[in-house]
Amino acid sequence: MGQTAPDAREKRASEAGVIDRRTMITTAGAVVAGVVGVLALPQVATASTGDPVYAGHTADASGSDPGIYVRNMTDPFGAPGIIGESQSADGVQGFSHGLVDSGVWGKSYGADGAGVIGDGEGVGVAGRSTGGNGVVGTTGGSAAYGVFGMNTGSSGVGVCARANSGGTALLVQGRASFTRSGVASVAKNRNYVTIRVSDGLTTSSQFLVTLQGNAGSGVGVAYATRTGATTFRAYFTKKTTKSASVGWMVLG
Repeated sequence: MGQTAPDAREKRASEAGVIDRRTMITTAGAVVAGVVGVLALPQVATASTGDPVYAGHTADASGSDPGIYVRNMTDPFGAPGIIGESQSADGVQGFSHGLVDSGVWGKSYGADGAGVIGDGEGVGVAGRSTGGNGVVGTTGGSAAYGVFGMNTGSSGVGVCARANSGGTALLVQGRASFTRSGVASVAKNRNYVTIRVSDGLTTSSQFLVTLQGNAGSGVGVAYATRTGATTFRAYFTKKTTKSASVGWMVLG
């Protein structure tokens, strides 16, 4: 009386087996769907702290996805997102097959940051092209420079322009401005004008001086000579009979 009939026990066991099999199938389907969903997402090669990154492996991506994306957003001391180093070749190389795309592109979100910095014992940044411009610099800032060169040494050169035989070393398209130039006023009844150059002169400095108006009949610039560490004097052929001005420029 208290025992279950054999056919009833078999029926319950059979139903339990069906439920277990359905559960396994449902679970497996969810896992497969999850894997397929992951594979369908943009693939980025990533590694957490302590995980290995295997040398010689290629990370492929499709569409607009990056092949490798590495970032460090938690280090308060400014550790880099990625470092490339080589004993005898380039530390990092970038290639692009796009018509107007770049092999390497850098961007900085800092107010005084630089998109790309080159630091070398020889050349800091080198630009080379077989048919286009070697280096191009552009800016939209009204007080900024498309290309800026500075030498922190006491006798170095900030920017050097050089061309092979027959070429043009420096081509200026537009107005040119020089800090070692200006205009000086000349009063009448003077036979010279003294001009101060704030950043100094040397014994090899050269002076260009021209009258900017009529200083009197027969008055012209005779010569100019250095008179101190920061001054030079332009002499006239005779005393001025009218007030005028002179334009000047110092080379060297």
